[in-house]
Amino acid sequence: MTENAGGQISPKFFKHEYYKKVVYDWLAKKGITPAYEFPKHTSEGADVAAITDHDTFDAYEITLHFSNLADNITKCQRLKANKIFIVCENQAQITIAEQKAKKALGSIPDQTAFIKITEFF
Repeated sequence: MTENAGGQISPKFFKHEYYKKVVYDWLAKKGITPAYEFPKHTSEGADVAAITDHDTFDAYEITLHFSNLADNITKCQRLKANKIFIVCENQAQITIAEQKAKKALGSIPDQTAFIKITEFF
């Protein structure tokens, strides 16, 4: 979690952290083992992971802006995520994210899907 010295979430990151919690709780309610910043042995992990067994997982990346979108997709590929879910706020952001990912990566990797945060409520 992105916390300040007082242990509270910084207002700058509140929405991102809230959406991570929404996805985490949704996975848990479905009986899937969730984890934040997974895998833990790396310096950077997926925002939220759905652990499908000891060595495999699906990655959920909360995407509120697009500056690190391509990096997040390639990071999840490097981490060997089965599926990569790019979680956006609405359909307009999904459209932009798809365009930005195609431009940056040449194509969208097969295991990547774009989904609205409302799917988790």
